[in-house]
Amino acid sequence: MTLAQALQSPAIRRGLLSIVAAIAVLSYPELLTRLVWLILVIGAVLLGLIELTSWWHNRRNMSDLIRGLVSLGAAAAVLVFREDAIRAAELALAAIFVVRAIIRLVAARKAWKTEGEDPFWDIVRAVVGLLLAVTLVLVPETITGLVVVLVGLGWIVSGLIVLVYALQDDDPSTPAPSDLFGVLREKSMEPELRNTVTSAIFDGIDMGEGRMRFIALMSFATVIAAFGIEADSTAVVIGAMLIAPLMSPIMALSASILNGWYRRARTSGLLTLIGVAIGVGASLLTALISPALVEITQNSQVLSRTSPTLIDLMIALAAGGAGAYAMTHPKVSNSLPGVAIAVALAPPLAVVGVSLEAAEWAFAAGAFLLFLTNFVGIVVAAGIVFVLSGYSPWFKVEQASADKRKSLGLVGLALLLVALPLAIIGDDILDEHAANSEAEARVDSWLGEATTFDVFSVQVRGSEVEVVIVGDDEPPPPEELATSLAIGLERPIDLFVKVTPQSTSEVLVDKRGNVISTDS
Repeated sequence: MTLAQALQSPAIRRGLLSIVAAIAVLSYPELLTRLVWLILVIGAVLLGLIELTSWWHNRRNMSDLIRGLVSLGAAAAVLVFREDAIRAAELALAAIFVVRAIIRLVAARKAWKTEGEDPFWDIVRAVVGLLLAVTLVLVPETITGLVVVLVGLGWIVSGLIVLVYALQDDDPSTPAPSDLFGVLREKSMEPELRNTVTSAIFDGIDMGEGRMRFIALMSFATVIAAFGIEADSTAVVIGAMLIAPLMSPIMALSASILNGWYRRARTSGLLTLIGVAIGVGASLLTALISPALVEITQNSQVLSRTSPTLIDLMIALAAGGAGAYAMTHPKVSNSLPGVAIAVALAPPLAVVGVSLEAAEWAFAAGAFLLFLTNFVGIVVAAGIVFVLSGYSPWFKVEQASADKRKSLGLVGLALLLVALPLAIIGDDILDEHAANSEAEARVDSWLGEATTFDVFSVQVRGSEVEVVIVGDDEPPPPEELATSLAIGLERPIDLFVKVTPQSTSEVLVDKRGNVISTDS
C-alpha cells in the first residue's frame, strides 16, 4: 500500500485523527475543559434564544419565557462568574448523582422483593454514582483529570488498532473497518493456536503439581523481596520480581472471566489469594527475624511503593497488555521476565508485611493499594489483549451470559475503585511538589543573590512552612517571606524560620590522647 492509497483509506484517516486528537487532549487537558464549557455556554444561549422566540410568537405560554431567561442567565453566570459557576455546577451534578443512586437502590430493592429481579446492575450503577458524587464534592479536579486521561488513552489505543489493521489489509475490494468494534468483530484466533495459548495460560494452574510449584516459588520470592527491602537493595528486589509466579494466575483469571470458565476462574482466583497471603505473611515473618539495616521511613524500596498514582495504573495496564500479548504470541514469550520486572507484584506485598511489622499502617495501606492497582491493571489489560488477538472473540463478549456480564461489571467497578484514589493521591503529590518548588523559589528571592546564607531545607505542610538556613549574618525580615509565600501559595501561612550558625572547630590530638591545640 502506497502513502497516497493509505491516506485515501477512511479507516487510516480515522485512526490518525484519533491519535492526533488524543495527543492534543493529553498534552493540553485545560483546552478540553474550556471547550466543554464553551459548548455548554453556546448551547445554553441557543436554547434561551429558541425559548424566547417561542414565547414571542405565543405570549400566553409563560413557561417558554422562564426557560429562556434561565438559560440565558446560566450562560451569563458562567461567563461572568466562571469559577463559582463551575463549582455550583459540580455540586449540582453531585446532588443529582446521589439522588439517582438512592432512587435506583430503593427501586432495585422493591423489584427484588416483589418480583425477584436481580438487583446487581442497579447496585453497580448506584455505587458508581455515589463514588462520582463524593469525588465531585471533595476533589472535583480529579474527575476532570481522570476523564481526560481515560479519553486520551482510549482514543490512542482505538486509533492504533484501526490503523494497524487497515495497514495490514491488502484486499482493496473489502475496505477495512474504520472503527474499533468493526475490527474486533473480524478477529478470531485459529482453534489450534487457541489451544496452544490456553495450555500456556493455564500451565500449572489446572494441576496439583503446578500449584505446589506456585506456592514454593511465591514463598522464595517473598523471602528474597523482604530481605532486599530490609537491606534497601534494588538488585535483590528485582531478583524477587523475576522469581514471583503471581502473574500467571492473574492472567488465567482474566482469560477465565472472558471465556466464562468459572471453575478455572475460581481456581485461579483462589491461587491469587493464596499468593497474596504468602506474600504478606512470609514477609511479616521475615521482618520479625531479620534486623532492619535501613530505617523504614528512610528506606527507598518502601517509600517508592507506598504512594501509587495513575502513572502506576498506566504501567500496570501496559505491562498486563504486554504479558497477554506474549502469551498469545508464543514466539515472543521470552519477553515475560521483562513484564514481571515492570509490573512488580511481589515487592508491594513484601512492603505490606515489612510495614505491618514496623506498625507503619499508612505504608502498608499504600503498598497494598499498589498491589491492587497492578492486579486490576493486569486483569483489564490482559482481557483487552485477549479480545484484540481473537483469543476471546468479541461476539462472545457481546453474547455473554448474565454471569459473565456480572463478572465483567465487577472488573470495571474494581478499575474505577482503584483509579479514583490513585487520581486523588496523584493530585496531592503534584500539589505538594508544586508548593515546595514555589516555596523554594520564594525563599531564594527573599535571601537575594548576594546572600551569604545557604538554604538547608524548605518544607510545606498545608499552611505551615518551615525554612532552615545556615549562616552567621542577620537574615532579611521573615515578614517579607511570609507575605511572599502567602501570595505565591494562595493560602494563609504559618512560617517558621530557623537560622543555624555556621561554625567549624578543629582539635588536634596525639596518639597518647594529649590535646595539641584547639582552634574554633
